[in-house]
Amino acid sequence: MATTKKDYNQETIERLARIETHIEGIFDRLDKINGSICDYQTTKERLNNVCAKIEAISDDIEKNIKPPLTKITIKVYSLAILTGLFSGGIGTLITSLDSSASISTKDLQKFSYVVASSMNYYKEVILLVHDVTIHQEKKFNKDNSHEFYDFITSQGYQGRGGTSHICVFDKIAEYWEKDKDELSMVICLTDMYSDISSIYKNYGWIKNNLPLVFVITRGGDTYIDFDPMFGSISQIQIT
Repeated sequence: MATTKKDYNQETIERLARIETHIEGIFDRLDKINGSICDYQTTKERLNNVCAKIEAISDDIEKNIKPPLTKITIKVYSLAILTGLFSGGIGTLITSLDSSASISTKDLQKFSYVVASSMNYYKEVILLVHDVTIHQEKKFNKDNSHEFYDFITSQGYQGRGGTSHICVFDKIAEYWEKDKDELSMVICLTDMYSDISSIYKNYGWIKNNLPLVFVITRGGDTYIDFDPMFGSISQIQIT
């Protein structure tokens, strides 16, 4: 049986409801240990803001579902809010975009959607476009999101050679050393035909649990067997 827009709506809304339940559980625990929590009221206000955003997203999904990209963006966002709740909020997202020859034009369009959507939820989005080297490094936020559209229409994504994530992971390490408290999450948009499995344990920012999410193309090399005891790594495949 084919999956309908209504099915996507319902599945995503149910996932958001589970997140809200999780947040309510956090409320309960905060109430019980109020005396030992620093800045208790600010934390509760942050959680309330998250719930409000979830409710707004649910309403938007019901009106303007865009499967399967909305499903991907919601999952990425859900991971972001749950990992950022107690780390000063959602600050900077670093997104690496694989522009190698094996990435189709359609995949690049899907990658663009994820980058553009992320700007609504982060103070700053750093975009690293790469194949075996970083060809473009750009910074965007929700107040200048139009510059991202200008960028992809006027310059496009440069690269189209082979693929390596060494250059990207090295650059993220530089950002990590410069201001680790400001970084909230890393998203790698890729087909995973790269050297990721052989290099990821070399990086302190991964070892120290900066959330790392791989958003993988439909035809990509899905689900590398990452060490579950090393870092906070998730994999999402575009369907």
